[in-house]
Amino acid sequence: MKIKPTYQELEGKIELLIQKNEKVFAELIRKNQELQTSEEELRSFNEELVATSEALKESNDQLVVANEKADESNRLKAEFLNNMSHEIRTPLNGIIGFTEFISKPNLTDEKRQ
Repeated sequence: MKIKPTYQELEGKIELLIQKNEKVFAELIRKNQELQTSEEELRSFNEELVATSEALKESNDQLVVANEKADESNRLKAEFLNNMSHEIRTPLNGIIGFTEFISKPNLTDEKRQ
């Protein structure tokens, strides 16, 4: 046999449920505020990351250009040194040849002149 709860018992249970709901609701509001704060922080962090990413991309582009210029300069330097080496070596070989020729001991002064 079931006994029906009295009006006062039901009213007490309803009051307890209302109190629990109010606590849960207050906790939900607090958690929602925390989430909003976290979301704002994450948005700010994301904006910083985007700005940093753009700055890094720009720096990378500048480094690529600088590297290309450095490679070109290196190539031009090597080409210049090769040309200068050839331009100096040719007359130097002539001077060395004449020096060897006039330094022969059996050569007369007339031939040396």
